[in-house]
Amino acid sequence: MHLALTGTIAGCVFLAVNWPLLLDPRAFLTGMLFEADHAQIGHDVPIWGLDYWLGFHLLYSLVPGLGAFATMLAIGGLGWIVARWRTAPVHDRWLVIYVLLFYFVPEISPLKPWPDFSRYMLPIVPPLLYFAWRAIEVSATS
Repeated sequence: MHLALTGTIAGCVFLAVNWPLLLDPRAFLTGMLFEADHAQIGHDVPIWGLDYWLGFHLLYSLVPGLGAFATMLAIGGLGWIVARWRTAPVHDRWLVIYVLLFYFVPEISPLKPWPDFSRYMLPIVPPLLYFAWRAIEVSATS
């Protein structure tokens, strides 16, 4: 029941924001297909995930934004949760999945638009700071 209501509300909001698609659905579909193709191909100079061994955003977004020390702590805390996956709290496991998903999707995509490609990493900054704190907490108690 709640899922159907949520889907209906989301659909209404989508149509309210994208109302021109009701007048010209072909233009909407053409634009949507262009953007999907654009995301898969990239710009004139695509940056593929393996070009930097899946570390482009780590090197050019997270380290400059968080600092090398905080980034290392965050990766350490995340690794600590992964190493203790079965005994880790459920919310920590969900945060690991969230961080990995929101890191690797933009990382694998060749589309890294200049000038501020780091904006795609903003959703994972709060959980990474949480993992950095967890690393400090674990090292202080052991």
